[in-house]
Amino acid sequence: DWHSYANGSVLTLSLTNSSLYAGGYFTEINGTSQISFAKLDTKTGQPNSDWKLNFNSIVNTIAIDGNDIYVGGMFSEVNKYKRNSLVKISSLTGKVDPNWDPDADWAVYSLDTYGYNIYAGGTFKEIGGVEKNYLVKLNSVDGKAELDWSPLPNRKINALLVNSSNNELFIGGDFFKINDLQ
Repeated sequence: DWHSYANGSVLTLSLTNSSLYAGGYFTEINGTSQISFAKLDTKTGQPNSDWKLNFNSIVNTIAIDGNDIYVGGMFSEVNKYKRNSLVKISSLTGKVDPNWDPDADWAVYSLDTYGYNIYAGGTFKEIGGVEKNYLVKLNSVDGKAELDWSPLPNRKINALLVNSSNNELFIGGDFFKINDLQ
């Protein structure tokens, strides 16, 4: 019997074979402390009690690539690690990757993965001190922004999706120009 109850808003879900990851703005799931992020059993809906990640604010998006979980939102800390709006977590251990820190200056609303690339969209203007207005391609290994990739939308990106069969990126949001094209 599957049952799961969060005491706040769930904003995003991502599924693997045996786990469902939930993110949002909550402090408990089924009475267990789970701050803005939880790993749930797909058969029961119960949170994994061995897997504790505490975010200090909202989780907006989750993308999974193999054993890596990428999380975006409006947070600045995850389990005592300073992480501004983006973090990489091991799906095997639930530990924050200490070497992956893109350091967004504002919120991330959408993520997707393709190969060694992580695409992120949101309201940020800089990633790691590099100007990347609203949309960025990150290296999945070190979290650095791809410097030669700059589509330059003029406003917030709310959603994005990689079409891996055609190597295309679809984006949606509040923008009306990209690279000065309307």
